[in-house]
Formats: sequence, C-alpha cells, structure tokens
Amino acid sequence: MPGQDTHHAAAAEELARFFQLHVALDRPIEMWSERIDRHWHDMLPGSETAEPGTPSSKAHEAYDRFCIEACGRRIIHAEGKGHGLISWTAAYEERFGKLPEIWFMNEGGVVDRPARDHYLQTGMVIASWDCSPLQPDPMERRPKDDGKDSGKTAPPKPIRDSDKDKKTSSRSG
Repeated sequence: MPGQDTHHAAAAEELARFFQLHVALDRPIEMWSERIDRHWHDMLPGSETAEPGTPSSKAHEAYDRFCIEACGRRIIHAEGKGHGLISWTAAYEERFGKLPEIWFMNEGGVVDRPARDHYLQTGMVIASWDCSPLQPDPMERRPKDDGKDSGKTAPPKPIRDSDKDKKTSSRSG
C-alpha cells in the first residue's frame, strides 16, 4: 500500500518529471528505473497492484488526473524492451539537476551503487528497460469538437544513436 512505502512520494515526483520530459522531448523515452516503473504500473488502471476495491472508472480518473497535473495530457504506457544508453539524462539534468538516488533503486528499495556511481562519474546511464510512454496521435493534441476519445496513438519514434550522442556529449560537473 502506498502509505507503507517510504519512497512513494519521491517515486510519484520522479514519474511526473519523467512524463514532463517525454512531453518536452516529444518522443518516447526509456523507463529504466525499477522503482519508478513499479509506481507507474501501480497507478495504471487494471493493474494487479492497484488498490483493491477501486472501480476501474475511479482508477482511470486518478491516473488521468495524475498525468494532467504532471504534464498536461494523458500518458499512454507501452511495453517495449531495450538496453543501452539512456537518451534523456542530459535533458533531465538541464531541467531538474542530477538524477536522484531513487532512479537507481530496485522495487525493494535497494540502490544499485555501481550504476549510480557510474552515472555520477560520467553523467551516463546504461540500463535495460521494459516500457516507455507512447506518442499521442497528432489529432489528440488538438481540441476535439466531438468530445470523444479515439484511443488511438501513433507508433513510437525510434531512438537514434545520434539522439543519444547529443544528450550525453556535454556534461558539467
């Protein structure tokens, strides 16, 4: 239950920042943090770990409200595995400063010290991920006159090596 998790508030804050970066960068970005990803999955409507007894409509409303407050629109979760250089760390640092320790925690709250130390020394994160936010359909960015949600999304844009190089080429200490 969220009240029992001492990292709940920090995970929520970092998930909101992750959503903000996704919107600002206008492309899918890699969700590599086990702890923050667990928080995201716990919030998703229909999640096995959602609070018991919560009707689906209430879960949808709560998730949508979180997304709107965090970044101004609903974020769509998409499965997708990968491994490599995390492309958005420089953009995160420009907006928020260094990645906090929670990004390096597993679901149980244990910090991966070697990965954290590598990041602090190099400014780079090399990790695996299982999901990312999807880009919305361009039509969803415009106000709708019919008031209906199409539920359609555009396919994710690929992350190119040139994008990764741009994000990690300049670091300040």
